[in-house]
Amino acid sequence: MSAQATRREVDGGPVEQVAAGMRGDRRAAQGRALVSTARRPPEIETLHLAWRAAIVPPNVIPPYEELALGGLGRLADSAALIRVTAPGQLDILMAGPTIEAWIDQPSRRGAINPRSSGLLRAMHDAVMRALKKSYPAETVAHAVVDGLVRSYDLLALPVSNRWGPPLCQVYMKQREQRYNLVDAIFSATDEGVVALAAIRDETQAACDFEIVTLNDGAARLLKRGGVDLRGRRLSELLAEGGRNGALARFCGVVENGGSARFEIDAFLDAGADAHLSVNASAMGDLVAVTLTDISDIRARETSFRLLFDGSPTPTALCDPETFRFLAVNDAAAALWGFSREDLLTMTAFDVTPEEDWDDVRAFASRDPAGPVAQRIGRYMRSDRSQLDVIVHSRAIIFRDRHAHLITIIDVTEKQRAEVRLAHMAHHDALTDLPNRALFRQRLDEELARLDPEQGQLALFYLDLDQFKAINDTLGHPVGDALLRAVADRLRVCLRATDIVARFGGDEFGILRTGLAGPDEASSFASYVVDAVSRPFVIEGHSLEIGTSIGIAMAPGDGLSSDLLLKNADMALYRAKDGGRRAFHFFEPGMDARVRARRLLEIDLRRAMAAGEFELYYQPLVSLKSGAITGFEALLRWHHPSRGLVPPAEFIPLSEEIGLIVPLGEWVLRQACAEAARWPGHLKVAVNLSSVQFKTGNVTHAVLSALANSGLPASRLELEITESILLAESEANLATLYRLRGLGVSVSMDDFGTGYSSLSYLRAFPFDKIKIDRSFVSELSDGGDCMAIVRAVAGLGSSLGIATTAEGVETGEQLAWLRNEGCTEMQGYYFSPPVPASKIAPMLKANEGARSSCEGLVRH
Repeated sequence: MSAQATRREVDGGPVEQVAAGMRGDRRAAQGRALVSTARRPPEIETLHLAWRAAIVPPNVIPPYEELALGGLGRLADSAALIRVTAPGQLDILMAGPTIEAWIDQPSRRGAINPRSSGLLRAMHDAVMRALKKSYPAETVAHAVVDGLVRSYDLLALPVSNRWGPPLCQVYMKQREQRYNLVDAIFSATDEGVVALAAIRDETQAACDFEIVTLNDGAARLLKRGGVDLRGRRLSELLAEGGRNGALARFCGVVENGGSARFEIDAFLDAGADAHLSVNASAMGDLVAVTLTDISDIRARETSFRLLFDGSPTPTALCDPETFRFLAVNDAAAALWGFSREDLLTMTAFDVTPEEDWDDVRAFASRDPAGPVAQRIGRYMRSDRSQLDVIVHSRAIIFRDRHAHLITIIDVTEKQRAEVRLAHMAHHDALTDLPNRALFRQRLDEELARLDPEQGQLALFYLDLDQFKAINDTLGHPVGDALLRAVADRLRVCLRATDIVARFGGDEFGILRTGLAGPDEASSFASYVVDAVSRPFVIEGHSLEIGTSIGIAMAPGDGLSSDLLLKNADMALYRAKDGGRRAFHFFEPGMDARVRARRLLEIDLRRAMAAGEFELYYQPLVSLKSGAITGFEALLRWHHPSRGLVPPAEFIPLSEEIGLIVPLGEWVLRQACAEAARWPGHLKVAVNLSSVQFKTGNVTHAVLSALANSGLPASRLELEITESILLAESEANLATLYRLRGLGVSVSMDDFGTGYSSLSYLRAFPFDKIKIDRSFVSELSDGGDCMAIVRAVAGLGSSLGIATTAEGVETGEQLAWLRNEGCTEMQGYYFSPPVPASKIAPMLKANEGARSSCEGLVRH
C-alpha cells in the first residue's frame, strides 16, 4: 500500500471526566464525553459508548475482557490489539484481516515501525495518546491507494490487563469520500500539463498525436481554451509544420521509450511568440508532457549574448562535467587560433597541455557557490605554441544548465618571468621537486587545518641506500641522473594531494594527509621501498639501490614542522640501523607496537607446546535432506591470560612468522583424527593457507594425517582461497591435482570476493564453491548481493558443483537460498562452532530433522 499520511487529531475528554463519574457524577461526565463531531462514524460512536459502559469503578479504564470478550462482531475484522513493549515501542498482538491489509503488514511480524508508513505512524500516535491519557483517542489518516486519496478514522481504546501493563484496542473505519490524486495535482500546478495519445500509420509507426486532456496552465500557455484543444491533432497546431522538429521529437519518445527534454518556439500558430521548455515521458502510446514558458530566460540570454560576443576579453562558457565549450566569443577564437565552429566541438582539454589536466579538473571541482576563482595556467594555440594565462571563472546558469563562465588574460611574457623566479625559489634545481622551504610551508599549512576526525598526517623521511658508493665510483653526472630518476619514481607513487620534496643530497621527504592510521602509512612506505628498489638504467649502467624511511605522524608525534621533521629523522636512523630497504615509525608509537607484537609472537610459539590450541566445528547442513553432512574445522586459541584470542589476530601473524606450516599440519592431523570417530557419512573440511603451499609439503601433510587417523580420503574436504591460485599458479594447480588424486575433495572458499573467481573454475575442477558470508548477510537488502548469490547457485548447478552458503543467520536467508538451489548451508542459524565434545549430542538432535532445514535443532 502506498501511503503518505497526514492526521487530524480529535482527542476525547480527559481522564478527570471519567474519574468524576466514578465519584458519583458519572452520568454528567459521560454526557460531556459523548459530545462528538458530526463526522464521527456510527461504529466509532458505538465503540466509545461500549468502552465507557465497560468501566468497572474505581478503575478509569475497562478491563480487556469486558470490552473485547463481549464480542466485537463484524468490527473484529477491522480491529487490532496492541501492547507497549518498551518506551515508544509497540507490538501487535492480534489483528483482523482488514487492518492487516490496511497497514500492509501481517500481525505476526509484531513490532510497529512508525517510520515505515504514515498509516503506522497514525496508529502509533493514537495508541500512545490513548495510553498516556487513559482515554480513547481518535485520529484521521490519509493514504494514497491506486491513485485515490482515501481517509480512515482510527479509534484507540485503552484497556487494563490483569497480567501486565495496559493494552490498547484499535479500530479502523474507512470513509466513503475519495479524491483523485491525479486530478488534484493536475489542477494545482501552474505549469502546463498535457496528455497526448499516439496515432500510428499503416506501418504502426507513430506519426501524429491527439490531445487527450490538458490543464488550465497548458491552455494558458497555448493561448486557447481547453475545450478547443481537446481532441485536436498535434500536427494541426504546430507552427509551420513543426519547424522545431517537435513532432519528430514526440514520435521518438514513443518509439524509444523513456523521456526527453527539448525546447520549441511558437508551439501554436506562426503569430505566437512563446518559447517553451518541453518535458515528455512516454508510457506506451500515452505521452505525459509538461510545458514551461522560458521566454523571459531567452530574452535575458539574448542580452547576455550581445555582451558576450562583443567583449574584447577572450571569454568562453564551459560545461563543468564534460568540459565541452558551450559558447566562445571572437576574442577567444583569436587567442586560441581556432574558428568558433571548431571550438564548439572541442573541450578545455583540447587547448590545455596534458600535464595541466589535473589542475583543470581541480579548478572545475571547486564550490560553485563560491566567489570568482582564479587559476594561473597554460593554454595551447592551434599551432601547439603555449600561452601563459590567468583564468577567472564563475559559475552561472546557461540555457537551464550549470556552466562556467571563464575569462582569459594572456600574461605569457610577464607571467613566465615571475613564475620562473617563484619556481626557482621553491624548487630543487636538479630534480624540479619542491625544496625543503616549500615542503615546510606545505607542512605548516596542513598542520594548521589538521582535523584528527578527518584523518592523520604522515611525514616520510627518505634516505637512499648505496647512493654514495654509486656517486663516488661512477661520477656526479650519473649520480645526478639517478637522483632525477628517483624523483620521477616518487612522483608516480603520489596522490594528487601529496607532496614530495628533495631536502638535499640523497634525502627526500613525502607528505600525505587523510590517513586512517599507521597501517595505511606502513602500506605506502612498503610501496615506496619496492618502487625505489627496482633496478635503474642510467647511461648504460644497471643500478640497484634501496631506500630507508622514517615515519612521523600527526597529531600523535607532534603538531609543529620542526618536531615532526626531527622525529621522522630519528625514525630514519632507526630504520637504517635495522637494515637496508626498511621503514620505521617514530619510536614511542612503534616501540609499543613492536613490543606487543613480539609478546604475541612469543606466546604464539609457546602455545603449540603448551597445548593451548583447540578445534571447534561448525556443521554443514544439506538443504535437500536437512541432515548434517559434515563439519568445518575452525582453530581456536585459549590463551591463559588473554582468553580466547580471535583468529584474525593470530592467523596472519602465524603466516608471517612461518608458524602456520606446523600449525596447519596439527590442524589436519587433529581434524582427521576426530572425524574418524564420527559416523561414516560425515565429512570434515579443513582450510589451507597459501603459505602451506609455498613449502611444497601439503600433499605429504595430507597423506600423513589420513594415514595416522585411518580416515578415508573421501571424507576430507580441503578449502582454499583464490590467493593460492594467484601466486605460483602452475605449481599450486599441480599440487591441487595431486590432492584430488588422493581422493579428497577440494572447495573454493570465499567465492566471488576476488578478482578472477570464474576463471579459476575453468582452471581446476572444484568439488564445491562456498558463497562468501558478505553476500548472504545482505540478501535482505536485495540488489547486487541477491543477484550474485542467484548467479553463483545457478553456475554451480550448471557445472555440477555443490554450493555452500556461509554465514546463514536468519530463516529468511535460509528460505531464499534454498529456493535459489543452494546445496548446503552453514552459519549461526544452525549452530555456532562447537568443541568436538558437543558433536555427538548435536548429531543425535539432528536425527529427526532431515526432511526440512526448519526442523534443525539449534545449539
